[in-house]
Amino acid sequence: MIKITENFDPVLWILLTDTNETNWERLELDAGKFLQGLSRITKCHIRAPGGIEKSRNTHAHIIVEVPNSEIDRFSSRYARFRPKDFWKRRKFDIRPWKDGFKTREYTMCKHSLWYDSYCPGYYRSCRKGKCEIF
Repeated sequence: MIKITENFDPVLWILLTDTNETNWERLELDAGKFLQGLSRITKCHIRAPGGIEKSRNTHAHIIVEVPNSEIDRFSSRYARFRPKDFWKRRKFDIRPWKDGFKTREYTMCKHSLWYDSYCPGYYRSCRKGKCEIF
C-alpha cells in the first residue's frame, strides 16, 4: 500500500529501450533496477509513473517524480548518477522534465500503464521498513 504524504514534482523524462521482441516483463524488471539505482545514488524517494510498449518494439517511457522536500538533494546529487552503470541494454534517453508538449499524456495513454515507487533507504525509518513517504 502506498501512502502519499507529500506532493511530488516531475524532474526527469526517461526512455529505456531494449532489443526488438524483448519480453516486456524483463524490461519492466530491468527498468525497476535502473530506477532503484537512481533512487539510491540521489538519496531521494522516486515515484515513477510510466508506460511500456508491449509490441515488437519494446520500450518504456518513465516520468521520474520526487517529493518537493527532496528536489534540492536530487538536483545536487543527480550528476553522480551514471546511467550506463544501470542500463546495459540497447539505449536510453534522459531529459529534464519540461511542462507542456503533452508528455504526460503520451507516456500514460499510448502505452500500457506502469507505476512503481522507490525508497532509497536514506532515512532511519526507511531502513527499518517504516518509510514515511511511501
